Amino acid sequence: MSSGTRRAFKKVDTDQRRQSLNAAEMTDMNNKLTIMKNNMLTKDDIKTIVSDITSSILLSFKEELNAIHEKLDTTLKENGLLRKDNDKLRVDFNELKETSETERQRINEAISMANYNEQYSRKNNIRVSGIHFPDSDEPMKETFMKVVHKHIGVSISPTEITAIHPLPSTSFDKPSLILVKMSNSEAKRNLMMHKKIVAEKNVKFTNDITKSNLSLMNRANNMDCVEKSWYYNGQVYAKSKGRVKIKINLFENFRDKLMSAPFNQRRQSTDL
Repeated sequence: MSSGTRRAFKKVDTDQRRQSLNAAEMTDMNNKLTIMKNNMLTKDDIKTIVSDITSSILLSFKEELNAIHEKLDTTLKENGLLRKDNDKLRVDFNELKETSETERQRINEAISMANYNEQYSRKNNIRVSGIHFPDSDEPMKETFMKVVHKHIGVSISPTEITAIHPLPSTSFDKPSLILVKMSNSEAKRNLMMHKKIVAEKNVKFTNDITKSNLSLMNRANNMDCVEKSWYYNGQVYAKSKGRVKIKINLFENFRDKLMSAPFNQRRQSTDL
């Protein structure tokens, strides 16, 4: 066989093999395309998948939303109960406040009444200081009567003195402080009207004032709007400068009362 013939056969063989390979590749490719086609999602498949995902998300969201609603309902109920409890506490507090205020007023009234009764029981008493009582058997009443007669020339009947006794003293060097209880207000007045005279003899006559009324007078005297305060006939009085006197009580705020008191017309005319 010539070389030309061999080349011709070789070419034919190569073409045949190439055609066979091309056919195989095409078949393989078709098979792959078929598989891919079979595995590709259709529009309906996509819709179904999307629908399933959406349903799942919505279901989860509804469950969470229901849980939130349940918690919210529970919280609202609890808040409602707390609000009721708070309202009840507010009512109880207001009632307690009213009761407390009522009780405070009753206590103040009781204290004021007790102070008034105590002061009334002392209305005929005189505190006397500056008298030296000799160490003798002479009764204190007789000694007091002699001193009064000597200093102010007033004779006191023994019946006008209901009781007389010394009061505790903080110093042994000073004369005893004594309490004299007169039989009536007239007998007391006869002595008290001479208190300036006995003061010149270093003897002092003062009213027997309760601690509550003394504290009230001190409180008034420490106020800048008070010109002076004093005790008279069982009551405490105070006045602002240029105004008339007013009666003050233990538990009142008497600043406004003092400042709104009428002006003393007699003093104004004197000043003019």
